[in-house]
Amino acid sequence: MFFLGVAGCFLPRFLRAQPPTFTLRVETTSVQRMALVVMPFSSDTASTWTGDLPQTLRDLIEEDLATCGYFNILDPTPYAADTASLFLTLPNQPPRVIGNVEAGWSAVTANIGITQPPLPTPIHMREFRFVADELRSNAHRIAAWITKMLTGEDGAFTSRIAFVARQSSNKHLWVMDWDGASPQALTQDGDINISPHWTPDGSHLFFTSFRRGNADIYRYDLVTGRISVAVSGPGVDSAPVASADGEWVAFSSSVEGNAEIFRMRPDGTQRTRLTVSWGIDTSPTWSPTGRELAFTSDRSGSPQIWRMDFDGGNVRRILFLGDYNDSPAWSPRGDLIAYAGRNGDFQIVTMTPEGTNVRQLTSPPGASYDPAWSPDGMKIAFTSTRGGSEAIWVMNWDGSDPHKITSGLVAMAPQWGPVEAVK
Repeated sequence: MFFLGVAGCFLPRFLRAQPPTFTLRVETTSVQRMALVVMPFSSDTASTWTGDLPQTLRDLIEEDLATCGYFNILDPTPYAADTASLFLTLPNQPPRVIGNVEAGWSAVTANIGITQPPLPTPIHMREFRFVADELRSNAHRIAAWITKMLTGEDGAFTSRIAFVARQSSNKHLWVMDWDGASPQALTQDGDINISPHWTPDGSHLFFTSFRRGNADIYRYDLVTGRISVAVSGPGVDSAPVASADGEWVAFSSSVEGNAEIFRMRPDGTQRTRLTVSWGIDTSPTWSPTGRELAFTSDRSGSPQIWRMDFDGGNVRRILFLGDYNDSPAWSPRGDLIAYAGRNGDFQIVTMTPEGTNVRQLTSPPGASYDPAWSPDGMKIAFTSTRGGSEAIWVMNWDGSDPHKITSGLVAMAPQWGPVEAVK
């Protein structure tokens, strides 16, 4: 929130390689999504190690595919294994996922295929080997591979979400899987740590902390757990956000008396002030190309969404609806900006980067704010009080299928990390 910042799919390869200016999206209605069937998985042996693994793995993969926004998952019951003969009576069949799972004392082997009737053999096939204790994470890997093979998209299956959890009077950084599983604390130091944001390679988090008594910006190494100072000085330094290429970090700072937007290199060098106004400028967000930023400013009298070029030029207000709009988040696809707009309580709204096609995605009960896009631009994570206390929710980009993904924590300020490549 404002508070000075402290607080389709089947594009040709040559088009996907261009700087993103707009994109086609997979519609999230069941009619427009790609139909897909996940067949029951088999096992050639009935070993005690295998047990329910085929069914469990299949169900986890189906759950991922059903919630990712790309597919309409169909009941496998009407579809026989003999795809060629079935095609004669039911043409235009959807592709289907098949699997064979074997477990030994040291590893699980899952042979996953994608078939397209009436072809008798799989059009894609791959073997995955892993230990049984890593079943869920490997289900994410397999779902990511299936999605890549069928759509050319990476999905968000192997990404993680950083967020803030309030514990007593302190706030700590946490991370969890994209579906809310495996939450773990990163900081437990008795301080206030807020506003996490990932580096594009997923190796670090920039965040704001009061650990030295002042609001400064720090860098958390997710490999070593080491915390280092990125920006420290008089005034409030907050709301750090890295550009998509990792070359720059934008942030808000009152080091010169008034909260303005700055940019710097990730190591803290080449610090440059971008905005000059009497108002409070904060909550910057980069365009996917890195050529522009959107941000919150109250220079017009109330907090509103503004936009400017990389060098701070061409500053203009892009939204003229509502009396309080905050926390812009530019979609990785480049076509939408999500933000928190006050309509009674705050709710999540999207618009084009030009400020058109305004669309409110959430509604009472409760307030919703802190929007954050998934790395594929298909989902939005956000903070909501609709269940009583603050929690992290996720919905599709059009507002459909909202669901809570945290439990047992007072959680807020989600930031979605990058996709980990499937190996």
